[in-house]
Amino acid sequence: MKASLARAALANAKTVGGRLGNFVVSVACGIGVPLAPLEAERWVKGEIDPVSWFATGVTYVAAIGLVSSSSAILIVSLLGAAALAFVYGVNMEMIFAALHEHPPHQPPPPDASLARVAIEVMSVIYLAERTMMHLIDNKPFLEV
Repeated sequence: MKASLARAALANAKTVGGRLGNFVVSVACGIGVPLAPLEAERWVKGEIDPVSWFATGVTYVAAIGLVSSSSAILIVSLLGAAALAFVYGVNMEMIFAALHEHPPHQPPPPDASLARVAIEVMSVIYLAERTMMHLIDNKPFLEV
């Protein structure tokens, strides 16, 4: 009786450890690595340039949709990435125009709050989806 309980406890620990391991690796690869350049920039410069927020935001938001198992998340993420790219383009056009006026003047930096919010929202969506996938459904990190 005790031996079977011990075997069951060990099997459960392996399952929980495997689930947690898959989840941790997934979060590291899906959030930690893609957003590391932003933290590196903050560490080196003391702040993150708005252009960096938008460049990372466009690619990160699209990438989260591409790795998602949900077609709804894919569509939302691609639309979100397109919207971020559009806002970035409009901001850059205003900056370019201000620099080429006579006399040229220093334009204000673009507001990066939209990109920051998009990154945060997609990170939460990714975490929720990976929680379901790895911790609840016990799917591996890499499906072959």
